[in-house]
Amino acid sequence: MSFEVTWYDETQSIIQISNLSNSTWNDYHQAIKQATQLLISTHNRVDVIFYDTIGMPAGDPMPHLKAGFTKMTSYENMGLTIAVSPRIISGFNKIIIEAMRVLYRINKQHDGGHVASINEAITVILKDRERSGQTLLER
Repeated sequence: MSFEVTWYDETQSIIQISNLSNSTWNDYHQAIKQATQLLISTHNRVDVIFYDTIGMPAGDPMPHLKAGFTKMTSYENMGLTIAVSPRIISGFNKIIIEAMRVLYRINKQHDGGHVASINEAITVILKDRERSGQTLLER
């Protein structure tokens, strides 16, 4: 499988989904299924980091991303989802992404945005947890 789905932390509060090689949308959906199994294995808040250094599979990503996001955010204990990619996202692409969020009515409550590193993602998660009163994280 070209995606690896693992717990990021010992407390099992962050799932990391890493795109390891060229992948297909079927691989993506299998990774979402695996991540969902981890998510439902606990009642604690779980945040998800999508780590991608390769790029998305070929084809229109929005229906696939929306399906995965909708599935995972249907669980009460779902926290933020954060996309991590060291590749720079242009201003134009950010506008397109935001337009697609509006078009597909993607709930921003769980959207942690795009960052360039895992450390930045952890900072976003910790700030959000602090606001909500939960700071559980051990690496």
